[in-house]
Amino acid sequence: MSDEAALLKAVITYPNEDTPRLLYADWLEENNAPVQAAWIRNRCRFEACSFSDDAKIDLLEEGRELNASCRRWMKLADPPLPPGFAHTASDEDDPDEAEHARGFLYGVDDTWYPGDGPTEETIGLLCDNLLELIATTTARFLHLRVINAVGLRQLLAAPGVEGLDGISIHNEFESPAEGDRILDVIARSPSTHGFRRLELNFETTSAGVRSLAAAGFDNLESLDFPRMNCNPAAAAMLARAAWLPRLRHVSIPQSNATATTRLLEGLASVPRLESVRLESDSVAPYRMFARGFPSLGHLSILDPRDTFPTAALAKAAFPKLAQFRMNNLSQDDFTALLGAPWFGQLRLLHAEGRLMNENVVALAKSPLAATLRMLTLGDAYFGKTGVAAIGSGTFSNLTTLDLNSSMRRRIKPADIVRFAGTLQFPLLKHLDLSGWELGNAGAKALAANPSLANLTRLSVCNCDLTDIGFNKLVASPHLQGLVELNATGNRLRKAASLADRDLLPRLAAADLTDNPIIRPAVAELDKARRWVVQTTHE
Repeated sequence: MSDEAALLKAVITYPNEDTPRLLYADWLEENNAPVQAAWIRNRCRFEACSFSDDAKIDLLEEGRELNASCRRWMKLADPPLPPGFAHTASDEDDPDEAEHARGFLYGVDDTWYPGDGPTEETIGLLCDNLLELIATTTARFLHLRVINAVGLRQLLAAPGVEGLDGISIHNEFESPAEGDRILDVIARSPSTHGFRRLELNFETTSAGVRSLAAAGFDNLESLDFPRMNCNPAAAAMLARAAWLPRLRHVSIPQSNATATTRLLEGLASVPRLESVRLESDSVAPYRMFARGFPSLGHLSILDPRDTFPTAALAKAAFPKLAQFRMNNLSQDDFTALLGAPWFGQLRLLHAEGRLMNENVVALAKSPLAATLRMLTLGDAYFGKTGVAAIGSGTFSNLTTLDLNSSMRRRIKPADIVRFAGTLQFPLLKHLDLSGWELGNAGAKALAANPSLANLTRLSVCNCDLTDIGFNKLVASPHLQGLVELNATGNRLRKAASLADRDLLPRLAAADLTDNPIIRPAVAELDKARRWVVQTTHE
């Protein structure tokens, strides 16, 4: 057995330990694959790092750069799977959402067509080959689409299931009673006791919630709860579940107010809870955040109602919160949150919504501007005054700026060009201006801006660029450190500058899809940068 084969066997044999993975990373570096080695080390460190640690942002940004370089390598390195299993068709652009964990394949799919669901034969394939999957690959998480309680019971009794880390079930049942039966199977199966992760995307009633509460999860750390429509007694039982204090990551979808409120009440004092993702159109659940959450480092709030209780959230005690995401923010919501005691300690702010110029100006003038590392202000309403505030230089430590927008803004092209040419971000690594009408003049202004000398990832999708502006970006002396360039949805015909290998020497991924690039130009790009440039003709 070769050294590499022995190291990979150790990775498979000890899937929850980092040491074999790090030893394999050392082997890769010694054998002329330093980028792949760095990717594995980054992913191991990222998983071990808490959201409240400042290093989490560094690892996230580094991971996105390495992901661009290793994306194709990961897919090529994925092992063949036994019959019944398929590689997960997911977007690998964001390593947080990838189906590769700690540098290796982690999630796999079933192979039946979602609209039809499993048959006795396809379930049998999974059961017959699960042991081989565990013995020959690092895959430990199984994505199940349409599956009923009978099929799930059969699968959870199959040899090898004890080697799984967990499962996800994404069903749209005709009746929530089927969701109740699924939860009953999960709760009664001894094989789920060792699961560390569950994703339960379906509806359930009080019966299912009671089953979930009574389950014997000994190692569960991450749980996407089902959509719960239950009575107070069942909700109270869930809030007292013996496994609840072990959780580190939870996602709570739209459920009735009773279920969400009681669940958050039970989670408030969980000592290791690091991240919460919440969707609720009720007021009461948000008041629970004043109860504690001592370890919470990441909070995401999705689709809040128009009467969102911002004041209650602003009064919450979040001693370790470093990352906050919220969409559909109103002007008043943002103003209230900006004054919250915990807001000034954020390192990542993802604020999509109806923000106006005055909101962005207030953010730029706040103490947070000097310490914020990652800022996303997608689909906000601000215009000339807002972009001027963003580019004014007060965000002196910003390393990621995402202004991706699908909206047409009330701002003159000349003001966008001025913004592109004068924005000051000496530490910026990642910039997304997708949806802004930069045009060729804006691209030229970006290319001439020396403050972007540290940029490694640039996205200018749907920015009304032609080859003139695009070639200016590629040839810019300030952008030669780019690892990833996304220019989808523009008006490029040749993108000839990318065929010059002396330009952008570090480029590992360039997405030019949805551009009318002529076939001879595609051939030239493929010849010059095979595996790097993606076009619509591929």
